[in-house]
Amino acid sequence: MGDFPEDFQVDTWRLIQLWIAEGFIRTSSGSRESLEEVAKHYLEDLISRNLIMAGKKRFNGEVKVCGIHDLLREFCLIEAEMTKFMYVARTPLSSAQRPSFRRFSMKEYYSVEDAYKLLPPVARSIYCFSYLELPFEPRIRLLPILPIYRHDPILHGFFSCFNHLRVLAIFHVWFSSFPLVITKLFHLRYTPSRLFFQNHLEACL
Repeated sequence: MGDFPEDFQVDTWRLIQLWIAEGFIRTSSGSRESLEEVAKHYLEDLISRNLIMAGKKRFNGEVKVCGIHDLLREFCLIEAEMTKFMYVARTPLSSAQRPSFRRFSMKEYYSVEDAYKLLPPVARSIYCFSYLELPFEPRIRLLPILPIYRHDPILHGFFSCFNHLRVLAIFHVWFSSFPLVITKLFHLRYTPSRLFFQNHLEACL
């Protein structure tokens, strides 16, 4: 949960799919429960321990969205970095400071070039909650959703270099058309992305 922004409310189904894609969920030998059912049990246990806060609920009583307390989130971030489990980029870094992590979460304003230099090719999971800035068209940086064009060579190189990527989460990014280069990431297990296109259509993957 620490990889999500502060005060972020995540859909429980999305969180469960992320856990499964990351390989955190296992079923015991002979068990008839699905990975989703096992993950739900874990989530309910964490909520009962007040480690995860339940938000909105569905009509049947199931938790629809959940979050985490700020203090607990900060502890998770420190622990994740100390154990090299995940790196959360909260301040801009230079390419000389590239951390040797396989999971990254970006929440600041990074240019595509900066993100390309920051992330190593062995990255397995990338969570992007920021607006990636392009090195041209300064005026578009004022928009709440940033246009990124599929044929831009920087963007193509940004995605195509991560051959080991398993999880790719992209939020609040505008595309002129679907970025087909993502389909060439053969190890990709899950991409909980919310994309916006030039004709104002919205697509959730």
